[in-house]
Amino acid sequence: MPGKIKILSESLANKIAAGEVVERPASVVKELVENSIDAGAKEIIIDIKAGGRRSIRVMDNGEGMEGDDALLSIERHSTSKVFREADLFRINTMGFRGEALPSIGSVSKMRITTKPDGSLAGTNVYSEGGKIKEVSEAGCPKGTTIEVNNLFYNTPARLKFLKTDNTELGHIVDVVAQTALANPEIHFKLLHNGKVIINAPITKNFMNRMTELLGRDVYENLYEVLLTQEAIDIRGFISEPNFTRSTGRAIYTYVNRRFVRDKVVNHAIMEAYRTLIMKNRYPVVILFINIPVHWVDVNVHPTKREVRFKEQQKVHDLIVEALQGTLRKAPWIKERLVIPYEIPPVDSKVEDHRHRIAEAPSVYSSSPLPLFFSSLIPISQVKDTYILCSCDEGLILVDQHAAHERIIFEALKEGHLKSNVVSQGLLVPQHIELGYREARFLEKHTSKLSEVGLEVEPFGGDTFIVKSVPQILINKDYRQLIMDIIDGLYPYGKSFKLEESIEKILILMACHGAIKANQRLSPREIETLLQQLDSVVSSTNCPHGRPILRKITYQEIDRMFKRG
Repeated sequence: MPGKIKILSESLANKIAAGEVVERPASVVKELVENSIDAGAKEIIIDIKAGGRRSIRVMDNGEGMEGDDALLSIERHSTSKVFREADLFRINTMGFRGEALPSIGSVSKMRITTKPDGSLAGTNVYSEGGKIKEVSEAGCPKGTTIEVNNLFYNTPARLKFLKTDNTELGHIVDVVAQTALANPEIHFKLLHNGKVIINAPITKNFMNRMTELLGRDVYENLYEVLLTQEAIDIRGFISEPNFTRSTGRAIYTYVNRRFVRDKVVNHAIMEAYRTLIMKNRYPVVILFINIPVHWVDVNVHPTKREVRFKEQQKVHDLIVEALQGTLRKAPWIKERLVIPYEIPPVDSKVEDHRHRIAEAPSVYSSSPLPLFFSSLIPISQVKDTYILCSCDEGLILVDQHAAHERIIFEALKEGHLKSNVVSQGLLVPQHIELGYREARFLEKHTSKLSEVGLEVEPFGGDTFIVKSVPQILINKDYRQLIMDIIDGLYPYGKSFKLEESIEKILILMACHGAIKANQRLSPREIETLLQQLDSVVSSTNCPHGRPILRKITYQEIDRMFKRG
């Protein structure tokens, strides 16, 4: 039947566009604040009432607009930043789409008051639902004030999806904090129902801005990241592996000072922390990625949350390299420069864990600088699980299983990377009988196991034989290890990347090969374990992410006993 396809009215088209840009009050704040930044404002005041549903007012002292520009700014597809197609790939401003003001205006009652420098009078433009109701001169200071009242008043379906005032305010606080972190040269002030929520004055010291917005507790647990290669500059701050959050909300990532939630960037961050933090935990990260504007497309998402890099893999790998450069130094343990050197291969002689852990210290390369763990003074073993040590700053507790697990994991990983895993053939191959599903799964993964020195072959039906194992696992429970590997990899199926599956196998092997809790160690074994910790690049956490050590400073001990 003819007549099924119709042209949308301008009003309905504006409301659909608003749905892409204006999701909630925080979306309005984001768009208006970004426009203020582009206008060169040095002070931006955001005044919110009732979580933003009643009123959002953003005031700035930027360059302001002439009357004609103020009227054009609320027309669809109007912009002062993009004039030809090539400009879409060279965007270096915050706002550019030409959708924000008309989209916001179409679902609210909006007033714009603006005056450029040098003009005798400003301009007042009032609209309801995108329709201009009033235009007049206004007495006002230089800059622009945009007031958005009764958001979604004409789209009740959207209005009912808004959460409580406190929830909506929380999203607004996040937006202001995200923006203020990247712009310390601007004074940001956020008020809610007349109460000051954020007040971040202009500062030349970025540390002050971090402390103001994130708190001193966060600031004191952040460490600097810096890497420049070719035209890509990566800098910022990251937390130690033991200072984490239950969500990724404390990950602040910026591309050319634009806050983004980008999959490539986030994956790189978590890749750098892999085997350092526990599952479902997230680091605190503030990361600025500066890249030539023509190397990145910011026009891939209506709200500009995502970007597309011209050389995605390069950016990803540089982020990993930058973060790992700081993580390897572990500056939170003690300010020191760790000179990386090769981990010696595991002795090929068949011997139990006690002999392996008591290897002569002479096999480890010496460093020109004193190493942290080697400088500790062992005091005793606590519960046959923790090694209690002293140092200049206080007392150190070392988890012996976590420590040895990390040492073995790094040795196995190094051997795998160099195709030099030291394995040992079994004089009497061990038989393992599995269930049907487990047997079929293992059949497909025997080649992966052989890469890490675990040689397993089918022996008919659902039976397998273990012919050789990594030397470090001699005299261990191979059946339990293989079952743990199957259980660990089976849920992921084909979606599990080869590199990640190998790493997961190595972690399980390290766990099975490491000394256990509730296991007595001799003074010599303790000394050698501490020396070996200085030979690995990630000596603060086990491969599962659990902490290896905890420090109790003398100041903390004094406070316990009410001294000083």
